[in-house]
Amino acid sequence: MPPPGGQRIKLEDRLELELADGSVVRVQNGPYGKGLAIFQVTAGNGRRPPAPRTPGKRGRKPRASTVALRERMSADQLSGGLKRPQQYVRWLIECDTQIGLPFARAVVYRELRALRN
Repeated sequence: MPPPGGQRIKLEDRLELELADGSVVRVQNGPYGKGLAIFQVTAGNGRRPPAPRTPGKRGRKPRASTVALRERMSADQLSGGLKRPQQYVRWLIECDTQIGLPFARAVVYRELRALRN
C-alpha cells in the first residue's frame, strides 16, 4: 500500500532524487542485497566552494631541532661529505631532549633522503 500522497517504486538498480535545495541523492540496494545505500551525488546551494589551494609546502612547521639538523646536513654536504646517519641521530637526541630514538631515526633518514634527491 503506497503512502498517502506518494507512490511505491520497486528499487531494482538505483534511483536518483533531487531534493528541494538542489542536491541530488542516489538510493540503491545495499551490499549483498541487504539494506539501503544512500549517496550524495551533488552538493546543494548551501555549501561553500572549496578553498583554493595555495602553492608551496603544506603541513605543519618543522621543529626547531629539525631545522637545525637540515642546516647541519647541508653544511656537511657542502664541506665534502655527509656523516653516518647514526651520528646525526645521536646529535639530534642531544639537541632535542623531547624526542626519542625511533622518532630521531625517522627524522634523520627522512631528511637524508630529501637531501640526496
